[in-house]
Order: sequence, then C-alpha cells, then structure tokens
Amino acid sequence: MLTAAEVEDFELAAYLRDKIFALERTIEKQIVVSTDGKNRDIIGIVRENELVSGCVLKIRSGVLLTHHAKIFPDVSLLPDSEITEAFLHHIYEFENDIPPEILLPFSIADRSLLEVWLSEKRNKPTCLHVPTRGDKHRWIQMALQNAEQALQAHLTAIFNQTDLLYRLSKKLKLP
Repeated sequence: MLTAAEVEDFELAAYLRDKIFALERTIEKQIVVSTDGKNRDIIGIVRENELVSGCVLKIRSGVLLTHHAKIFPDVSLLPDSEITEAFLHHIYEFENDIPPEILLPFSIADRSLLEVWLSEKRNKPTCLHVPTRGDKHRWIQMALQNAEQALQAHLTAIFNQTDLLYRLSKKLKLP
C-alpha cells in the first residue's frame, strides 16, 4: 500500500488499504472461545408464550465461526426435549460438518439414538453433553442469550408489522 502511494498509484493504494481493513475486520469478528482448539456446537433453546427459539453456535478450532437461529411457532405444548431433538434434526439433517461434541442446555429423551445417528453421519463418535459448570456451561449461557435475542428480534418484527398494518388500516379508514 505504501509503495503504491509513493509511486502515486493512489487507486491501487486505496484498493490495498480497503483489502487490509476488510481482513482486519474479518479477523476481529472471530472470537476465540476455547483454548483447547476443539470443534463443538453449542445449542440454546428458549421459549416465550407459544414461540420457541433455537440457536446453534459453531465453534471450529476453538473459534466461534458462525451462529444460526430458528424460530419454532406453535410448539408450546411440546416439551423442551422434543423441541431440542427437532432442532438437532433440522441442523444436522443435511450437514456434513458435525463436530465430535455438541453441548445441550438440558437432557433429552432420545440422547443415545441421536448420538448414534450423528455418529453414523459423521463416521466418527459424536457426544451430546449437558454441562453444569465451567466454560462449557458459560458457552451454553451464550447460546441461550443468542436464542433470546433472535426471539426478541422476531417478536419486534411481528409487532412492527402489526403496528404498520394497524396504522395503514386507519389511514385507509378500514374497519
């Protein structure tokens, strides 16, 4: 970048500067979660009224790479265990990148069956674990917070749509 600026190739210098800044932002976004360098997924499930939000944090080589949230409407009658099992099926049904360890916020009824299914898909053992203390428990709390944020964002979007429709109906003098 400096060499390009010295020879007054300012377009190249600006291009290189932008590339450097983009790379720095990408590196900053990667959050080191674990010093053990292991791959694991962390699941969070929260509910509010008839809505449930599930979140998965994907940690690869100790770095939080991505997270994904899903809203489940009209599942208020199902127990958390069944919702978690459905969420795991949703995540891993077509996924090839299954880690050796998946952390859950609570026990599920068909844990052993899910471990067998995931292990067969992965061609290596996969363990479902419910941590109760330590770093892994804190990671569960982080996944729960992400699930809560996704749920709140969903509820805010519903409220905004409802409010917009209400105001539009008033402007158009609809009943």
